[in-house]
Amino acid sequence: MARPISGFDSIFIKSSKIIGLKSTVLITLGKKKKEKHGGAFDWLIEELINTAHANKLDDASVKLNGWGYRQDKLGMIREFFILTEHLVNYIDGYAWLADHRFETSTFV
Repeated sequence: MARPISGFDSIFIKSSKIIGLKSTVLITLGKKKKEKHGGAFDWLIEELINTAHANKLDDASVKLNGWGYRQDKLGMIREFFILTEHLVNYIDGYAWLADHRFETSTFV
């Protein structure tokens, strides 16, 4: 789920529940996938790393305000959050494409 936080116009939260034992264990332990499966972290962690890296390289990228996670009783990470600035005057690409199905080249 991705949405702005109510009452905070400048913060956008992306929340993802972690489904599956393999993803849960890899994210909890901070491990990468096996090389035959790409050798990268789970996509949630990769998105955090990419956003943080973009912040260092470019002032025009969305600003990373923070991140966090929710653990279950056993300490396994079950939900992951990324908090960024909320772009107030952005175009929702998914909604735009739904309204302009035959104009994809205009969007790109």
